[in-house]
Amino acid sequence: MKDKDRIKELKRQLKQAKQHAYVHEIKTMYCADGELHLEYGNSKEWRWVVFNVEALFSDLPDIINQVVIEQKKMQEMTLEQIKISITE
Repeated sequence: MKDKDRIKELKRQLKQAKQHAYVHEIKTMYCADGELHLEYGNSKEWRWVVFNVEALFSDLPDIINQVVIEQKKMQEMTLEQIKISITE
């Protein structure tokens, strides 16, 4: 791959990465003026996610459903790992 093509590809990847945020855990949470504010990040760089509570409320059933499905998968995976470690 030529340098120009590589630079173009890296710029595309950077643009895409800036469109996503991974929130491992929430540090601070509060509501004000119809918005839910969630603080996340690390001590070097704290960031915020702000939701309109009316829009969030209507999305809660779908959010909860997806979280429950994923949590069940994670619990099953953890139980399987426990079983494997016990038999070893």
